[in-house]
Amino acid sequence: HHVGDGWDAVIVDCAPTAETVRLLALPSTIRTYLERVLPGHRRLARSIAPVLRRAASMPPAPSGVLEAVLELTDELGRLHDVLADPSVASVRLVTTAESMVVAETRRVWSYLGLFGYTVDSLVVNRVVPDDASDPWLTRLRQAQEPHLAEIARTFAELGRARAPIRPGEVTGIDE
Repeated sequence: HHVGDGWDAVIVDCAPTAETVRLLALPSTIRTYLERVLPGHRRLARSIAPVLRRAASMPPAPSGVLEAVLELTDELGRLHDVLADPSVASVRLVTTAESMVVAETRRVWSYLGLFGYTVDSLVVNRVVPDDASDPWLTRLRQAQEPHLAEIARTFAELGRARAPIRPGEVTGIDE
C-alpha cells in the first residue's frame, strides 16, 4: 500500500503495546541475528553455502533456502526503513489517564525511540469531560486529573489529543 498511489494514508491499528513493540522490533532483531549467523558479505555467504552443505553433518538445506533468508532480511530491512522514515511514517500512541497505562505508554515510547520509530502524537482516550454532572463521572474525572497532568509533563513534546469517554465501544461508521 505504501508503494502504490491509491492511498493518502495507511493506518495500522496495532495490538496492545507488548505485541506491537515485538512486531516493530522484528525487522531489526532478525537482521541482527542473521548478520551474526551468516557472514556479513552476501556474495561470500552465497559462495560458501555449497561448501557448508557438503561439510555439515546435517542434511543440506534445500536449494534456495539461503537466498530466501537473505531476501527476507532485505525485505525486513526495507520495511523498517519505511516505518522509521519520519517523512513517510509516524506512530501515534493511545493511552488512558490511569497510572499503569501511562507508565506502559512511557515505556513503549522509549522502546520505539530505541528502534528508530518516530512518535509524533498521543491520544488520551476515555477522558471524562470537565463539565460532567454525574457524581460517579465527577469522581472518575478527579481520579484522572493527576494522570492527565503527568501526561502533559511527560509527553510535552508530542502533539496530544483527548477522546471523551463514551457510553459504549466506538465501532462502526456511525460511531
